[in-house]
Formats: sequence, structure tokens, C-alpha cells
Amino acid sequence: MPRYKCHKIVSALKIRLVKPHMQSGKCTDCILAFEPHDDQTFPNKTVHGSYFDAHKPTAGGYFVLYEDGYQSFSPAKAFESGYSLIVGEESDSIDVEEFAGILYEDYCERVGGIAWNNDPLPSWAEFRADPEKKKQSDAWVGVAMTALGVPESVDVAQETTVTAETGGELTEEPETPSEPEVETAPAAETPQDPTSDSEEAPDQPKA
Repeated sequence: MPRYKCHKIVSALKIRLVKPHMQSGKCTDCILAFEPHDDQTFPNKTVHGSYFDAHKPTAGGYFVLYEDGYQSFSPAKAFESGYSLIVGEESDSIDVEEFAGILYEDYCERVGGIAWNNDPLPSWAEFRADPEKKKQSDAWVGVAMTALGVPESVDVAQETTVTAETGGELTEEPETPSEPEVETAPAAETPQDPTSDSEEAPDQPKA
């Protein structure tokens, strides 16, 4: 059987408490409370009842958020054996597409996962992949860029280095024009003094 190694980067929080809200035997939504990490605390998160039904989260496991916005649950043993914590500068970097997915998924949860016409809202991955919804999903990416302070001129689909010194715009050092060469006229020859000692004076005629 082929073997695979996980190389995805995810965001995750360890769950401290799971509190589902049940109505007529069905979960309508669920509150997740998290363990602090590095002395940093995190607010509770309310997920849709469909998340609870699909993943059956339990305290001690991990709430997992993928780069495409998909939300999942992983038992502690499986998660901790498959992922290692990213530390340093790399952990501070934020992917614009990932952040747009987080904003979109949060919006979906706040409106109950239902659109204005009572249709269920798709996941960020489905929404982003739908060519008919490209304008709308691009707008969510634009909102994420605004929130992160990324200039509109930057193409997030390309690997781009943004520098704070130039306000996020890539610039090239202008070439310093070389000064034109000035042709100098050849120095005029100094007429030789006829009385100079460099040449002998002609003999004078005898009287």
C-alpha cells in the first residue's frame, strides 16, 4: 500500500470544552472553548451544528482550520503525531487566501450558513472554485487584503515580496544616466620663437 507524508500547514487550537445546543434532538450550533497557548488566550468559537454532527468534537482534541477555510477536528494523538508547531518568523506570516477563507467562514457561521434566498452557503473551497462566483470570491480576497494592509496592486496569486519601505510596491532602482563624454579639441601648437636658442640664427651677410 502506498505511504504518504503530510505536508500541509494548518491552524489549530486545543479544545477545552464542547457545549452543543440541542433542539428536538438535533444540534443547532456548538460552542468550543480552547486551551491557552504560550500564555495567550483565545475567545470561544461557535460552529454550525453540521460541524458537530460531522466531526463529533471532544475536549482534548484539536479544532483544525485548513488553508482553504475547511474546518475539521482531530483527536489529540493523531494531531500531535502528524503535526509539529511552527515557530519563529514563519508562524507570523499570513496567507491572504487563507485569511479570506477565515473571514468568509466566519460570516457564514454568523448568518447560520444560509444565504438570503434560503440556499445553504458553500464552504470556502467550493465557493472559491466556482467560476460563476469568481467575482464574489475575489471580493472576499479584496476584503482580506484591505484588512491586512496589502496594496490592491499586489497579485496574491503570484509569489511577491512586499517591502514596508516602499509601501508595499515593488520598485527598481533607476539607472543613473552616464555623463556624455566631452571631446576636447587638440591643443594648438605654440609657434616657435624665431629668436629661440633651439635653432641657430642664419649667418649674417658680410659687409
